[in-house]
This record gives sequence, C-alpha cells and structure tokens, in this order.
Amino acid sequence: RASVDVPLSVAACATDLLRLMHDLAGKSNAYLRSDLAIAAVLAEATARSAAWNVNINVPQLPVAADREKVTQQTRDLVAHAKQLAAEVETACV
Repeated sequence: RASVDVPLSVAACATDLLRLMHDLAGKSNAYLRSDLAIAAVLAEATARSAAWNVNINVPQLPVAADREKVTQQTRDLVAHAKQLAAEVETACV
C-alpha cells in the first residue's frame, strides 16, 4: 500500500504547491516571473513523475475498488496539475 500511497501524496503535494503558485501569478515581482513559471513546470513534472510510480504499483493492490479509486485520484491530480501549471505559465508571459 505504501508503494502507492507515498507517490500519491507526492502528487497531491505538488498539486497543492501549484495552487499556491497560481495564487501568486500576476502578483509577484515582474523580475521573478520566469522563476515562478519554472517552479510551475517542475511541480507539474513532480506530479506526473509521481503518477508513474502510482500507476506501476497500483495493480498490486488486492482490492479492485481501491485500484480504481487510486487510479482515478491520480488522473485527477495530474490533470489539475497540468491545468494549473499551464495557467501559471500563461500568467507569467
């Protein structure tokens, strides 16, 4: 279970970080826009990378309902991370 829970929590933390970055977009110093955009790219990559670890290990969960739930949670987190990162990047242009 830990082989799924740990990377799933990493994906969740990266997505939470992107929410904070999203709030900063347009409010931060103009000279720091590139730093914020780069941080968003890296946070998205973190969420996506963690999802790979979840997806490779999720078949080992013994209960099908748990596998389906974790798979959907992972998809949702990655989709939200991608959306937030894109919005941060757009705001930083």
